[in-house]
Order: sequence, then structure tokens, then C-alpha cells
Amino acid sequence: MKKALKIVLLSGLALSFFIFLTGCDISAEDQADGEVESVNENIVDENSIQSYGAEGHGFFSAPGTWSTPEDFQPEAGEMKFTDGAGSYITLDVLEKGTDPKNALSGIAAEMEQGGAVGVASATDSVNGIDAYQVYGHFEQDGIYVVHWMFEGSDGKVHHLKAEGSQSSIMEPVELIRTSFSLSK
Repeated sequence: MKKALKIVLLSGLALSFFIFLTGCDISAEDQADGEVESVNENIVDENSIQSYGAEGHGFFSAPGTWSTPEDFQPEAGEMKFTDGAGSYITLDVLEKGTDPKNALSGIAAEMEQGGAVGVASATDSVNGIDAYQVYGHFEQDGIYVVHWMFEGSDGKVHHLKAEGSQSSIMEPVELIRTSFSLSK
């Protein structure tokens, strides 16, 4: 009986130590039943950062949860990615000779005609690359949109777009600003 009690105590200590080290949350009911099925891990695995994009379009790095939306219909080779929670990043390349500033002026006009409010332009840095920017808010959909356009060192005009709700827009914006690169 004492030996069985020692084994139960030792296994309980080992489980508690595991929970402490990993940050897992295991319910008291599961511990009592000896089942550890409902484990909530709040650990960000640095190895889960992945690169998304393609040669010629450029790349951004993000946690391994981004994918191409199932209903996405690409226009002239654009690439679109989603986190599955309503945020999107689009990578596109325009025809050589396109003036980025003029092209963004056209996008700003289209946004305003489409009902966007607060449409404004600025200059910004995309991971050290000087870029023109246009942003606005579509109130009826609750969507914020930010566009960047620049001529890259590869001679191509790159058009990047981030979309998301008020609470989520900063994630794709920061992914583009800090991790976009013309090469993998």
C-alpha cells in the first residue's frame, strides 16, 4: 500500500512539474481521473514562423497559421494569404513602368468611391524599403485596408495590401512592415 501511495504521489509531482515547465493548464477533473486530454498550451513555438510568398512577388514571415483563402480568385497573378480569423495580406506585382504614386492615387479614388472613409496617403517604410501608402476604413464592413506600393531593387513595382478589423489590422500591417523581403 505504501509503495502504491509513493507511486501516485511521485506521478502527481511529475505532472505538476510538467505543468509548471510547459505552462499547460490541466483541469482538476482531468487530474483526478488520470486523463490529460484537455490541455491548453499557451506556448509560442519560435520554429512555427514560416515564410509566405513567391519569387518575384516577395515574402513575409508569420506564424505557421497563414494560408490561401479557399474562395480566393487571383487577379493577374496576385497572391493572397489569411490567418483564418479575418486578416489578409495580398502580394502583387504590377507592370514595369507603373508609377507607384499615381497607381496609389487611383486606388485611393476607388476606395472613396467604394465607401471608404478616412482615406489618406503617406510615405512609409516596408522593412527598410521606402514606399508610398494609402489607407482607409470601410465602415459598412468594419474593414481597415492599408496599401503600399514601391519599385523594388528587382526593378518590379510591388503592391502589398493588409486587411483586417479594427482589432486585428495591426498584425498584418506589422508583418508587412517588419518582415517583407524581396527574397526568401
